[in-house]
Amino acid sequence: MDSNDGDFVDYFDSMVKRQAEEEELNFQMEQHEIWKTTTLTGRLVSLVQNFGKSPFITALVDSFRNQEGGTSWNMILLRNVARLMILAFGIVTILSLSKIWQAVVGKEIVYEQEIVIVEEVPRSKALEDEKKKKDSKPRRSARDKKHRD
Repeated sequence: MDSNDGDFVDYFDSMVKRQAEEEELNFQMEQHEIWKTTTLTGRLVSLVQNFGKSPFITALVDSFRNQEGGTSWNMILLRNVARLMILAFGIVTILSLSKIWQAVVGKEIVYEQEIVIVEEVPRSKALEDEKKKKDSKPRRSARDKKHRD
């Protein structure tokens, strides 16, 4: 066997391996597209992706990337403010949607459970307690004593 034959076999093996990887990647991409079209979370993901591809967002991102002096403090501050505004918009959107959903479903789901604790008291102790209550004088406040005198 010639040394060139070994190179060809290695090349052929790498081509077969690369083709298998491409087929696997294509299968995963097909499954991902099916997920995006059939599930609610997939639709939300595609909505966010479409929002990111909108002309306004792409123009905004391009303006940040193509500015001269893009590393100046003003540009860094402007980028961070834009990121925070996008984050705040997302949070406000989620909160407003949750309020709408809660209004549709109802205020709160409250689960109440009554707990009864039963204590066994011997009859002799119960009689002693009743006797103490009868023998003791009722407590009076300072105001009652003041008005009585």
